[in-house]
Amino acid sequence: MAAPDAAPVQSMPAPTRPHLTPLTVVLSALIIALAVGCGATPERAPPRVSIADIEPLGIDLFEQRYVVTLRIENAHDDALRVKGMSYLIRLNGEEFGRGESADPFVVPAYGGRVVQLIVVSDLMRLLEQLRTLAREPNPRLRYGIEGDLSLEGAPAKMPYVFEDELSLPRRSPRPPMEAI
Repeated sequence: MAAPDAAPVQSMPAPTRPHLTPLTVVLSALIIALAVGCGATPERAPPRVSIADIEPLGIDLFEQRYVVTLRIENAHDDALRVKGMSYLIRLNGEEFGRGESADPFVVPAYGGRVVQLIVVSDLMRLLEQLRTLAREPNPRLRYGIEGDLSLEGAPAKMPYVFEDELSLPRRSPRPPMEAI
């Protein structure tokens, strides 16, 4: 028999564990793996992609095609295995032409590679750009290329941007008509 002055014993509820479903476990593991993976791989600087040459391929009324030679430089200690790329060329801030290529190529570690691609533009854009340049007393040709590289084994595309400027020869003023 229990002592009459003892307090009754109250039972504490047993702690409950949250119910873990297989989906919760999988999602938790995926989040942890992504967090660890993103922290372990430093962001890779994009390669330097520059325009080496542009040659007309075909000029029609509505569409002009050019062969553009690009120089791609890789400053990393592993090769860039490119599956494909997209590109947009600008002249003086305006779109000149664009294209895509699914031809794979490799840019060696600490090296470079020259690739030739097709760029498509339209006549009206080209004429407007030439007209703008002709009006300038000291014309400068700002040009650039931007786009994305799709790399083997990389889930995301690698963007790149390159811009430069050329000073064109000065135009001499036209002599007045009376002087001719």
